[in-house]
Amino acid sequence: EFIASTDADEMMFPEWLNTLLPFFSDLNVAAVGGLLVEKHPLDKGIAPKIQSILIDPKFKPSTVAAGNVIYKKKILDEVGGFNEFCIFNDLDVDMHYRMVDKGYVLKPVSKYLGQHKQRHSFRAFYKRMKGFGAAGIIIFFLNIRKALKNRFKNQKGVLQYFGLFIFLAFFLLALVISVFIYPVFSVYLISFALLGLTMISLVWAAHAIRRTGSHVKYFPITSFFVLSKLLALIHGTLL
Repeated sequence: EFIASTDADEMMFPEWLNTLLPFFSDLNVAAVGGLLVEKHPLDKGIAPKIQSILIDPKFKPSTVAAGNVIYKKKILDEVGGFNEFCIFNDLDVDMHYRMVDKGYVLKPVSKYLGQHKQRHSFRAFYKRMKGFGAAGIIIFFLNIRKALKNRFKNQKGVLQYFGLFIFLAFFLLALVISVFIYPVFSVYLISFALLGLTMISLVWAAHAIRRTGSHVKYFPITSFFVLSKLLALIHGTLL
């Protein structure tokens, strides 16, 4: 009757299933998911530490994640399950769009029910973020009409990726035009973009440090990871 889903890099707590299952008393609920502690017993080194600072475990409205969720099998079959075209990250988001589009409810539960292992190298972290960028733009184009409906306004990330894609498209167009018409201006464009991303990274890192109560000594490398994340998302979105 139900299918529980977790990721290979997670360790669930013993009460995981028993905590989530009672919420299916509402017959309109298609999926129920919990929170993950962004720290795992196998984590070691500075890279996992910084990722645990960056990741905000709080749910956005109407959002669950396939790494910590139970689906109602009947509804899972009805919407066609996972779309294997989404070969990057977040393939669950595409399926959740289809569930909500049919009027079903995704129920987030604000309780920690497992631990999530972080990437143990900067290279692996960058690769993961690049995958999110690629997935975001693919999922948007698969669900563009659904994403514009009112009931999807709080859904995970799709419209944000669209905004990023449009911004990058105009930026690259301006860059190409400037290279052929006024080459010096292209240097200003690139410098302005990097400055903007750096400022965003500093603000983001400061917020993450304050939110998690982490030591200020982590601020420089946290800023570097945020900047890398932004560049990786752009990389994945474009390529």
